[in-house]
Amino acid sequence: MAKKDKVSLDQVVNESHLVIYCDGSASPNPGSIGSASHGYVYKDVSKNKYILYDNLITKDGYCPIEDNIECVEPLYFIEKNYSFDFIGSNNYAEIFALKQILGWMVKNELYFKSVLIYSDSSYVVNTVNEWMANWKNNNWIKNDGREVSEKDLWIEIDNYLILLKDKSDITVNWIKGHNGNLGNMLADFSANVARYNSTRGIYTQYEKIIDAKDYFNSKTDIHPLLCFKNILLPPKNTKEYYLYNSKLPDHLIGKHSNETSYSIVYLKESDEVIEEVKTFYYDRKYNNSVSLLKLKTLKEKKYLDRIKNCAFNSLLNKDKTNSLMTIDGTVIVQEINPPGLLLRALDYYEHLNHIIDDIHNNKDKLKLLDITSYFYDIETKLVNKKEVTKYTLNKEIHTGFKNMDLNIDYENTKIKLPTILGYDMPGRNDLKKLESQNPKIILVIMPVTPESFDYCIYIETNDTYSIWSNASTARIFIKR
Repeated sequence: MAKKDKVSLDQVVNESHLVIYCDGSASPNPGSIGSASHGYVYKDVSKNKYILYDNLITKDGYCPIEDNIECVEPLYFIEKNYSFDFIGSNNYAEIFALKQILGWMVKNELYFKSVLIYSDSSYVVNTVNEWMANWKNNNWIKNDGREVSEKDLWIEIDNYLILLKDKSDITVNWIKGHNGNLGNMLADFSANVARYNSTRGIYTQYEKIIDAKDYFNSKTDIHPLLCFKNILLPPKNTKEYYLYNSKLPDHLIGKHSNETSYSIVYLKESDEVIEEVKTFYYDRKYNNSVSLLKLKTLKEKKYLDRIKNCAFNSLLNKDKTNSLMTIDGTVIVQEINPPGLLLRALDYYEHLNHIIDDIHNNKDKLKLLDITSYFYDIETKLVNKKEVTKYTLNKEIHTGFKNMDLNIDYENTKIKLPTILGYDMPGRNDLKKLESQNPKIILVIMPVTPESFDYCIYIETNDTYSIWSNASTARIFIKR
């Protein structure tokens, strides 16, 4: 659907259906609490299969992929959570989650044809389906003579159900918690995010309605030069990104190895998703330590799209490890503590920053060789009386290509510099994505002695510049 043809939820609500999962979280119980719901709006059964996190989207909720299950086409996804500034019980959080979704429908006059609500609280489900009518008739007094717990919430829920009764067919069903159902997992995760906020004194009412077409056709991507395995995250907001790539374990960052590379990438505009993750992480921590963002993991579509579409409702801090996790427990950000060899890495980044400053301001200290033609075929044409340069990745740099030898002349000596794409510089697919960015690739040579020099690679495009180096293999000794 083209952007101009989009319709709002208000325009389709009377012809559509809602499937919603509610959940609550408390730690301890009673303790800090959070409530949440996740669901989707659909209109019709579909012959096509719509899949989210390896689950089919059906009129009965999320189901594992099976050929004989009929799917529906989602129109919108609903994400809601609520954190609290008081201590409460798990039951309170579970009840509030149901009240929140019913209140949302009433207050916004969202009268769906049918509403299927799932809760993993048997107390909530049994109350709505069996006990509430008797409690109400008995002035909210139970058979044992005691007043109903959380009476005010139940009165609100009852009032909402009365208002919705003649407008929507509402069903409240029980679902087993922590049993692998996607909807329950998403609601539980979101409730834990809200509960974590409550613990930290961050009181939020989060709501997002996401157009399903935007979600499934998301163009979300990370800049191609942000292509290494990890990024070091300093607490400050910045447009420069310290990339780190290694086959060594993460806690050995800074150890010299010929399988470890460093890069600094400067963007004209900071990356929206990375900054969102960083802000979420440091806003909820009490220290200023340097942490490692697992960029390769973040760039996986299932995580990248959810973080882009659902923002802070898609990540959860774990106090004990100071890590940031996704819905399935995958670590996205990990604190480097103790720092160990990290200071060596920071020193090397500082060294690379000095080289960039020399490239921009003190070229006489360096020898700069344009090696763009090693990687791109460059063609210049006149278009409307203007010169237009087209860059096309060389055909010999095919998919899977990694090893390239740069043959250069240095001080009247022919030298072969072995270069590994993906370690000493961006990988083949990342270079391909730069074709439209007028890339310029420079070999930077820094004389050390008459018989040796250090080198690194500098890349400049329309919207960024960057430097790439392997600290352990960046020195060449000249054989004369």
